[in-house]
Amino acid sequence: MSVSPADDILRSLDMNGRGYVVIGAGQGIGAATCRALAGLGARLLCVDNDRERGEAIARETGGSWSGADVTKRADVIRVFEQAHDLFGQDLCGAADIVGMAKIGPLGALTDEDWDQQFDVVLRHVFLTIQIGGERLAARGGGSLAFVGSIAGT
Repeated sequence: MSVSPADDILRSLDMNGRGYVVIGAGQGIGAATCRALAGLGARLLCVDNDRERGEAIARETGGSWSGADVTKRADVIRVFEQAHDLFGQDLCGAADIVGMAKIGPLGALTDEDWDQQFDVVLRHVFLTIQIGGERLAARGGGSLAFVGSIAGT
């Protein structure tokens, strides 16, 4: 029997035993990502700042939960240390699905609104690339995926 390109694609999707960090795991696209990765055999660290949501998706997918404010450097360091403790060299990647849009007239945004938007839209990406990327590079590589969509709500 010959091997088709579709067989190659399906084999490449086998995540059996590979460790992944899903940031923003507790709802919407993040929860769907957890379900998809778990369905492919991945081991998960489900990161969310809401304990109830984070623990629920971790239970559902057989993963572990980590509570974190990923706009804070110390929390992101702790998340990737926890991932290393859980997965060791099997840590293969992270999916960062955090976001929130404050929609309205630009003139109505306060400095506090701007700071919050900057943190929620950009700072966690910078920290994930810097800290998570360093962890993945040390093991020889991996993947970082960043997802944002108003459809997540």
